[in-house]
Amino acid sequence: MSSTSHPMDAGALLGSGILSRVTFAVYRHLALALWLALCCAPAVVGMTLLGGHASNVLLLVWLQLPVAPSVAAGLFSVRVWRKDGDTSPFALFLRGLRRNTLDVLRWWVPALAVASVLAVNVVNADAVPGGSALRIWSLGLGLLLVLWSGHALLLSSHFSFRTRDTARIALYLVAAEWRTTVAFVSLLIVAAGVTYLASEAVLVLFAWAFISVLELISRPALAHIEERFTVRDN
Repeated sequence: MSSTSHPMDAGALLGSGILSRVTFAVYRHLALALWLALCCAPAVVGMTLLGGHASNVLLLVWLQLPVAPSVAAGLFSVRVWRKDGDTSPFALFLRGLRRNTLDVLRWWVPALAVASVLAVNVVNADAVPGGSALRIWSLGLGLLLVLWSGHALLLSSHFSFRTRDTARIALYLVAAEWRTTVAFVSLLIVAAGVTYLASEAVLVLFAWAFISVLELISRPALAHIEERFTVRDN
C-alpha cells in the first residue's frame, strides 16, 4: 500500500488563532520590508551620497530605476496574500519581480526620460526667459507623470496589458478613478513629509506600509479596470 504525503503549509503549522494570524502577518510584512530595502538600496545610497544639489538632478532621477519594479512586486505580493493566503512571502516577492519587471520597465524607462527633462526645466528655469512659467508647467506635468505612473503600477502588477494599452488606461484612470488618484496624492504628501523630517532610508523602511495601504485603496480602480477592459472566459 502506498501513501501520498502532502506538505503542510506555514499557515497550518502556525494555527488559526488570533496570535498565529498576527504573527504570520508580521512575518509577511517583514519579508516585504526586507525585499524592498534590498531592491531600493542603490537608490537610497546614491541619493544619500549625491545630496540634493541641482547639478545631480539627472542622476537623482535615474537612481529611481529599480523603485517601480520593486513596488509592483510588492503590490503583487500583498494582493496574493490577501486573496489566496499564500504562505511563502520571500518566494512570492521574487515571483512578482519575475512576472512584472519587464512590463514595468517598458513604460518606466520612458517615464524617467520625461521626468529628466522636466527636472532639468525646473532646476534651470531661472536661466531662460519666461522661466517662472516653465517651472510651473514642468511641476504640473511632473505631478501628472507621477499620478499616471501610480496607475500604471497598479495595472502592471495586476494585469498583462500591452505597454501602449497600459499607458492609455493609466491616463484614463487619473480622472476616471479620481478617488484613487486623490489617495495617491495623500500618500505622496505623507512620503514627502517622512523624507523631509527623516530621510529616504526611513521612507524605504516603511515602504511596506505604503504598499499595503496602496493595495487596499486601489481595489475599486482594479475592479473598474477588470470590468471595462478585460474579457472573462466563460
